[in-house]
Amino acid sequence: MLLVTNGQKFNSVINIDNGLVNNEVTAIVQDQKGFMWFGTRGGLHRYDGYEIKLLKNDLNVGNNLMSQSIEVLLNGADNNLWIGTKSGGLSMYDFSSGQLINYHNTKISAGEVNKDYILSLYEPNDRYLYIGTWQGFLLLDKKTRLFSVLKRKWKTYDIKPDGKGHLWVATGIGVQLYDPATNNSELINLGYPSVDITNVLVDSTADCLWLGTWRRGMLRYDLKTKTTSQYTSNPADKQMLGSENVYRIFKDSRGIMWIGTWGGGLYKFYPGTATFERVLLNITPYDNRDDKIIISISEDISGLLWIGTDGAGVCKLDPGRKKFRNIGYDPQLPQPIDNNHVLTVLTDRLNRLWIGTRGEAYRLATTGNNSLP
Repeated sequence: MLLVTNGQKFNSVINIDNGLVNNEVTAIVQDQKGFMWFGTRGGLHRYDGYEIKLLKNDLNVGNNLMSQSIEVLLNGADNNLWIGTKSGGLSMYDFSSGQLINYHNTKISAGEVNKDYILSLYEPNDRYLYIGTWQGFLLLDKKTRLFSVLKRKWKTYDIKPDGKGHLWVATGIGVQLYDPATNNSELINLGYPSVDITNVLVDSTADCLWLGTWRRGMLRYDLKTKTTSQYTSNPADKQMLGSENVYRIFKDSRGIMWIGTWGGGLYKFYPGTATFERVLLNITPYDNRDDKIIISISEDISGLLWIGTDGAGVCKLDPGRKKFRNIGYDPQLPQPIDNNHVLTVLTDRLNRLWIGTRGEAYRLATTGNNSLP
């Protein structure tokens, strides 16, 4: 596998002008050596801090991705990178050999599952890989390279281990407790006939699940009593959620819970009193609906929170001071972020913040003001 480079070097903004073949950056991961890998709608790129290289072979020399539209990236257990695409299924890049391997899922017909549209990946060990698709829950035996269809109808948003050998799987009809040993699953009775689960947070301290949903707010499922508590929306009440669509639930290193909603903004949640505190971003001139759509929540090694929004840029929060700094578009900056639709946020081992937007990728410093390095 060749890594083709254009030889250009740059500091902060990465786009088609200096290396990427497509400006829509959909996934960002960091490998064991510290290299950054960008998944885009035009292929896979590696960034070493100085230059961009495109993962690509010449025709008839080696494999290329079955689809250049990348949906998800996952660091593997065998010094490799798993690549889930939107229309071409699964591929794997071996860091040691530099080879790209495509996993041709030919024994599963298209009518059984939507095998090529991958939404989520989970690797429990060095033998198996769980694959969540738009329709279907699959298992790959990495030694034989054979796929098994575990569940045909599941639209799988999220896969989390329960710590006891089972998996919590967020699906379009609810949360499932899946037993890998028997292939049996239990649809948890949350008290509703069907719940579209967007996110699962396993809280071992409280022995419960925190569930984000579409149209039903946030749910708490008590693993001991098997009961569900619902936290609904009421925009007129400052101690309640402002949106019934909860997209992200995040628990930071201090134990504080942060709730990102789709259309209602960001909240701090107090489980003891079952109340919410609205955290106003006050991003001008982006005080609109995009300002209230929280896409991602991440914490860096210093304890700062990075909040990605859909259209209003990225905000940095010091939880001790409750102070945000907007890192969205500012024409007075020497190198402004000119795409405010943030899709993903990552802090690497050098404490650098990487931001993937619909058009570009950015690297920012996590200290100082909101200027770009």
